[in-house]
Amino acid sequence: MVPDALTGGPRFAAFCEHYVRHTKGRWAREPFLLEDWQREFWWEALEVDPVTGLRVYSEVGLGLPRKNGKSVQASAAGLYFLVADGEAEPEVYVAAAARNQAGIVLGQSRRMAQQSPRLSRHVTVRTTLIECPRNGGIMRSLSADAALQHGLNPYANIIDELHAHRTADLDTALTTGT
Repeated sequence: MVPDALTGGPRFAAFCEHYVRHTKGRWAREPFLLEDWQREFWWEALEVDPVTGLRVYSEVGLGLPRKNGKSVQASAAGLYFLVADGEAEPEVYVAAAARNQAGIVLGQSRRMAQQSPRLSRHVTVRTTLIECPRNGGIMRSLSADAALQHGLNPYANIIDELHAHRTADLDTALTTGT
């Protein structure tokens, strides 16, 4: 595992533990505590170059079978990039092959924010987006129409169900904007 000093992983884990609550099932309202395999993933995903201080990876992917917590992690990551990663005016976009699929992750992020007293102090939850007034950031879901997404300036992209996309156009539109 990447040493703690060379990654944003510990900060992400602490954010999840203190600010993010599960919204469904038997863990509803419980803090989101990363399991060992999730820690390994996030420690590497958020690894930084010791010389430049910049992240080593600009893109990471996580492939899991259904019902293994992809949406929970994606929702928590979106909130982290919106609120706690230190970016001024971060634009966090959630995309999927279908807008309703992207809405699942954004909807879960909205519920996480509403159910966490600590997190709700830092964000404003609206019907179609989440705002962070302190840093001017937004988190919203997008339509799958790639041609409409080229003018965006994403700080972080959460692209759900990548295997279901008919073309790579949406991925390209979003990742070339970061």
